[in-house]
Amino acid sequence: MDGICNDIERTVMVNTIIDEILGRRKEISRMNLPYLWDSSRGLYLHKYHDHRRGTSGTRDLVESFGYDTKQVMHAIRIIKVIERFAENGFSDFGAAIWFEGKEREELLGIKAGSIRPEDVVQRLESEMEALDRLKEEYRRQEPDTATKDWLDSKVMELVRTVAMEGCA
Repeated sequence: MDGICNDIERTVMVNTIIDEILGRRKEISRMNLPYLWDSSRGLYLHKYHDHRRGTSGTRDLVESFGYDTKQVMHAIRIIKVIERFAENGFSDFGAAIWFEGKEREELLGIKAGSIRPEDVVQRLESEMEALDRLKEEYRRQEPDTATKDWLDSKVMELVRTVAMEGCA
């Protein structure tokens, strides 16, 4: 396309790229399952360590409940997502991250302090064991380098489109 892009043309181009990416979200969500497990474990450990001291925005929870209820809820949610994604055969990440009914109420209860302070570490360690049991299942999945390469090119295209002053 020759000439200068106006804002409308650029917006259409950006939206087109985003729609292409969203159209392949199922492939993208399973693109690198070994890394998903590793990064989820790392995030879980971060939340685990923060549950005792809290964060700058949650220290009041530590004072009120004896632990950071929000960090504990997040830690448990991370494990549940990894479990649910494996249970559905890595076919629907959206379903794995969407909590409703009893599961949602349990997470909200945890955030509200339903776990006794003396039981928190035991619950978190039990959840960690559940995560560790799934390690090999995630590690057996080969990374999808074709999808990664496609996504990398789309992200670069998106960055160029957003950053450009005119169309090439």
